[in-house]
Amino acid sequence: MAFRTLRVACCIVACGVAVVPAAQPGESIYKTYCALCHQQGAEGLAGQFPRLKGRLQVMLAQPSSRRYAIQVVLNGMAGGIEVDHSHIVGVMPPLGTFSDRDVAAVLSYVAGLEGKEHLKPVTEAEVSQVRAQPPLSATDMHALREKLVQAGGLP
Repeated sequence: MAFRTLRVACCIVACGVAVVPAAQPGESIYKTYCALCHQQGAEGLAGQFPRLKGRLQVMLAQPSSRRYAIQVVLNGMAGGIEVDHSHIVGVMPPLGTFSDRDVAAVLSYVAGLEGKEHLKPVTEAEVSQVRAQPPLSATDMHALREKLVQAGGLP
Protein backbone atom coordinates (compact mmCIF):
# COMPACT_ATOMS: atom_id res chain seq x y z
CA MET A 1 0.00 0.00 0.00
CA ALA A 2 2.83 2.41 0.85
CA PHE A 3 4.43 1.71 -2.54
CA ARG A 4 1.16 2.56 -4.33
CA THR A 5 0.81 5.85 -2.37
CA LEU A 6 4.40 6.75 -3.17
CA ARG A 7 3.86 5.96 -6.84
CA VAL A 8 0.74 8.18 -6.97
CA ALA A 9 2.61 11.00 -5.21
CA CYS A 10 5.52 10.73 -7.66
CA CYS A 11 3.10 10.79 -10.61
CA ILE A 12 1.45 13.95 -9.28
CA VAL A 13 4.84 15.64 -8.83
CA ALA A 14 6.09 14.48 -12.23
CA CYS A 15 2.92 15.48 -14.06
CA GLY A 16 2.52 18.76 -12.25
CA VAL A 17 -0.36 19.90 -10.14
CA ALA A 18 -2.72 22.62 -11.20
CA VAL A 19 -2.40 25.44 -8.75
CA VAL A 20 -5.64 27.25 -8.10
CA PRO A 21 -5.04 30.88 -7.15
CA ALA A 22 -6.53 31.94 -3.84
CA ALA A 23 -9.65 34.05 -4.08
CA GLN A 24 -9.23 37.73 -3.37
CA PRO A 25 -10.92 38.98 -0.23
CA GLY A 26 -14.48 39.89 -1.13
CA GLU A 27 -14.54 37.81 -4.32
CA SER A 28 -16.54 34.89 -2.93
CA ILE A 29 -18.98 37.27 -1.22
CA TYR A 30 -19.47 39.18 -4.47
CA LYS A 31 -19.95 36.02 -6.52
CA THR A 32 -22.41 34.59 -3.99
CA TYR A 33 -24.52 37.64 -3.20
CA CYS A 34 -23.95 40.34 -5.81
CA ALA A 35 -23.18 38.71 -9.15
CA LEU A 36 -26.72 37.46 -9.71
CA CYS A 37 -27.77 41.03 -10.42
CA HIS A 38 -24.56 42.94 -11.15
CA GLN A 39 -23.10 40.01 -13.16
CA GLN A 40 -19.83 38.11 -12.69
CA GLY A 41 -17.59 40.92 -13.94
CA ALA A 42 -19.67 43.63 -12.23
CA GLU A 43 -20.66 44.91 -15.67
CA GLY A 44 -24.35 45.04 -14.79
CA LEU A 45 -27.24 44.31 -17.10
CA ALA A 46 -28.32 47.31 -19.20
CA GLY A 47 -31.71 48.62 -18.17
CA GLN A 48 -31.96 46.23 -15.22
CA PHE A 49 -28.94 46.33 -12.90
CA PRO A 50 -26.27 49.03 -12.79
CA ARG A 51 -22.67 48.47 -13.79
CA LEU A 52 -20.26 48.65 -10.85
CA LYS A 53 -17.01 47.97 -12.67
CA GLY A 54 -15.27 51.24 -13.39
CA ARG A 55 -17.90 53.24 -11.49
CA LEU A 56 -17.19 52.06 -7.96
CA GLN A 57 -13.51 52.89 -8.31
CA VAL A 58 -14.44 56.50 -9.12
CA MET A 59 -16.95 56.62 -6.25
CA LEU A 60 -14.37 55.44 -3.73
CA ALA A 61 -12.04 58.28 -4.75
CA GLN A 62 -14.35 60.96 -3.31
CA PRO A 63 -15.31 61.13 0.40
CA SER A 64 -19.04 61.76 -0.10
CA SER A 65 -19.55 59.06 -2.71
CA ARG A 66 -17.22 56.69 -0.81
CA ARG A 67 -19.52 56.97 2.21
CA TYR A 68 -22.54 56.56 -0.08
CA ALA A 69 -21.14 53.31 -1.53
CA ILE A 70 -20.92 51.86 1.98
CA GLN A 71 -24.39 53.17 2.83
CA VAL A 72 -25.93 51.52 -0.23
CA VAL A 73 -24.55 48.13 0.75
CA LEU A 74 -25.76 48.50 4.34
CA ASN A 75 -29.15 50.16 3.67
CA GLY A 76 -30.12 49.13 0.15
CA MET A 77 -31.89 51.48 -2.25
CA ALA A 78 -35.15 51.70 -4.17
CA GLY A 79 -36.22 53.82 -7.11
CA GLY A 80 -35.28 54.80 -10.62
CA ILE A 81 -31.72 55.74 -11.51
CA GLU A 82 -29.79 56.65 -14.66
CA VAL A 83 -26.60 54.69 -15.30
CA ASP A 84 -24.72 54.71 -18.60
CA HIS A 85 -27.58 56.60 -20.31
CA SER A 86 -29.98 53.83 -19.32
CA HIS A 87 -32.93 54.17 -16.93
CA ILE A 88 -33.09 51.46 -14.30
CA VAL A 89 -35.95 50.96 -11.86
CA GLY A 90 -35.36 48.50 -9.10
CA VAL A 91 -34.53 47.62 -5.56
CA MET A 92 -31.17 46.84 -4.04
CA PRO A 93 -31.71 44.85 -0.86
CA PRO A 94 -29.98 46.01 2.32
CA LEU A 95 -27.01 43.83 3.24
CA GLY A 96 -26.52 45.20 6.74
CA THR A 97 -26.23 41.68 8.13
CA PHE A 98 -22.78 41.42 6.52
CA SER A 99 -19.86 42.07 8.87
CA ASP A 100 -17.85 45.28 8.54
CA ARG A 101 -14.98 43.16 7.23
CA ASP A 102 -17.18 41.59 4.54
CA VAL A 103 -18.62 44.93 3.37
CA ALA A 104 -15.14 46.43 3.17
CA ALA A 105 -13.80 43.38 1.33
CA VAL A 106 -16.54 43.22 -1.29
CA LEU A 107 -16.37 46.96 -2.06
CA SER A 108 -12.59 46.80 -2.34
CA TYR A 109 -12.79 43.69 -4.55
CA VAL A 110 -15.23 45.29 -7.00
CA ALA A 111 -13.23 48.54 -7.12
CA GLY A 112 -10.16 46.50 -8.04
CA LEU A 113 -11.81 44.77 -11.02
CA GLU A 114 -10.61 47.48 -13.39
CA GLY A 115 -7.08 46.19 -13.00
CA LYS A 116 -5.91 49.59 -11.84
CA GLU A 117 -5.16 50.44 -8.26
CA HIS A 118 -7.81 52.54 -6.62
CA LEU A 119 -6.85 55.15 -4.08
CA LYS A 120 -7.24 52.94 -1.04
CA PRO A 121 -9.26 49.90 -0.07
CA VAL A 122 -12.37 50.36 2.05
CA THR A 123 -11.57 49.59 5.68
CA GLU A 124 -13.55 47.88 8.41
CA ALA A 125 -13.26 51.10 10.43
CA GLU A 126 -14.95 53.11 7.65
CA VAL A 127 -17.80 50.62 7.45
CA SER A 128 -18.14 50.61 11.24
CA GLN A 129 -18.31 54.41 11.27
CA VAL A 130 -21.07 54.45 8.65
CA ARG A 131 -22.94 51.62 10.37
CA ALA A 132 -22.90 53.58 13.66
CA GLN A 133 -25.12 56.26 12.05
CA PRO A 134 -28.91 55.77 12.06
CA PRO A 135 -29.89 53.55 9.12
CA LEU A 136 -31.56 55.14 6.12
CA SER A 137 -34.57 53.73 4.32
CA ALA A 138 -34.24 52.54 0.74
CA THR A 139 -36.12 55.63 -0.45
CA ASP A 140 -33.93 57.93 1.69
CA MET A 141 -30.92 56.31 0.02
CA HIS A 142 -32.44 57.12 -3.37
CA ALA A 143 -32.86 60.77 -2.33
CA LEU A 144 -29.25 60.86 -1.13
CA ARG A 145 -28.12 59.42 -4.46
CA GLU A 146 -30.03 62.10 -6.35
CA LYS A 147 -28.33 64.84 -4.29
CA LEU A 148 -24.91 63.34 -5.05
CA VAL A 149 -25.72 63.08 -8.76
CA GLN A 150 -26.87 66.72 -8.83
CA ALA A 151 -23.63 67.78 -7.12
CA GLY A 152 -21.56 65.79 -9.63
CA GLY A 153 -20.42 63.34 -6.97
CA LEU A 154 -21.48 60.13 -8.69
CA PRO A 155 -20.44 58.69 -12.04
